[in-house]
Amino acid sequence: MGLFIRNVSRDFHVGMAQLDQSQWRALKMSFPSNSTEEVSAESKLKELAKTKDTRAESRVPGDWGKLDSMESDFTKDGLDSKDRQNQKKLLKLFEQKKYQEAYDFAEHLKSTSGPMLKKWLFQQSPVLLTALGWAFVGNHQCVQAIPLFNEALAIREEAEASRGLLVCAHAAGRKDEVLSLSDKLLEAGVKDSLVLSIRSDALESDGRFDEAKELFQGNEDKKRALERRSELSQRQSQARANHFQITFEPSIQEFLLDDVISYLEDCLGEFNQMGFPFPSKTIEVVLYRSRDFTGVAGGQPNWAEGLFDGRMRIPVSQTWKAPQKEMRFAMVLRHELTHALLHESGANIPVWTDEGLAQRMACIPFGCAALGGRSKFHQMRLLEGSFLGLKAEDARTAYQQSLYLIYSLEAMLGPGGIKDLVESAQLGGSSKQITERLGIGSWEQIYNDVSKKYEQGVQFRPQ
Repeated sequence: MGLFIRNVSRDFHVGMAQLDQSQWRALKMSFPSNSTEEVSAESKLKELAKTKDTRAESRVPGDWGKLDSMESDFTKDGLDSKDRQNQKKLLKLFEQKKYQEAYDFAEHLKSTSGPMLKKWLFQQSPVLLTALGWAFVGNHQCVQAIPLFNEALAIREEAEASRGLLVCAHAAGRKDEVLSLSDKLLEAGVKDSLVLSIRSDALESDGRFDEAKELFQGNEDKKRALERRSELSQRQSQARANHFQITFEPSIQEFLLDDVISYLEDCLGEFNQMGFPFPSKTIEVVLYRSRDFTGVAGGQPNWAEGLFDGRMRIPVSQTWKAPQKEMRFAMVLRHELTHALLHESGANIPVWTDEGLAQRMACIPFGCAALGGRSKFHQMRLLEGSFLGLKAEDARTAYQQSLYLIYSLEAMLGPGGIKDLVESAQLGGSSKQITERLGIGSWEQIYNDVSKKYEQGVQFRPQ
């Protein structure tokens, strides 16, 4: 469950790396069709239709409320017409979520307005600072966000500013700071899913599973998953490398562990050439025996062959060789590593982008299979949201169509297109924002064209 600002509540990404049909069969994967916990794509869309789609409204999470207009007080105290117009302009900028413009305009007004407006500006400063801080967090720019949150808190206690500092501390891997900030938020009665999930993650890193479980009273899936991970941790060991911390079962042979570390470090160099940055904090990887993998995340689908929830969690077959020699193992590692790098800084991206890029990076060394359907292309909202809970066949189609979208965008972009796409995805945002940065047309038109080609059976294979 990558830390991405839309989801900081620990949605997780499951691995279903892209393969041709013969490779799918060789894996002997199980795709159940009658699970009561899985729904069809049609049912998922009906569920989505009941909820308001707010992705296009703002990339900033949370609700900062409004800037208080205090109109009656202004009228009573004789606010002049120029200051009144300036106040209305500021309120409109904020309402339109143009937080940088609103902040800059407020700074300008501090030196040009009358005393009543200056007083109001000071009272509204924490809200302005916090909103702008979260806008920076949404663009994974915590360096710019942290001073704004601290300035807001120096004026008065703002839960949203503290939550922003919490997200930035977590993104930077500062565990002690995460625990301190989350303690204060919980004491203040702030117990939303963002705070709980980030605190739970830090407690787990400390081996404090019982304390983590206490955070999720009433959430049996979360508690069972933590109990399972606690049980397994009793016999796990750890190894460290330049960019990775590997937690593993003693039964996983030492030579295999060394090969995993070497392979992942090599992948970072390769991925860097394709637009991914080197990680700024240690990436945690947990290797499980295949039979122990079920239930480690809570709510994970039984077709998952790897997952990322802030840690790369990988099942290892007893028969597997080193990833340098075992294609399947290598593809799962590459898939989950892509999720880890995309979400290291908290970027918010649609699931089709996330899963499409993960599959694309997974198959590069082995030759990516050609794709083309003739089946119905999933609706846009389904591809942009979580694939969890879908029936296995619908999930597999969603994964395939996500990769087909990546192939199609690469073809539009030409040579080096994958790097352009990776760099745009890392800036976060909606499907519309990601494709607009690429300069290849509107997302709606791209989606319509790609879905039509897929349904016509047009084949794509990356160069």
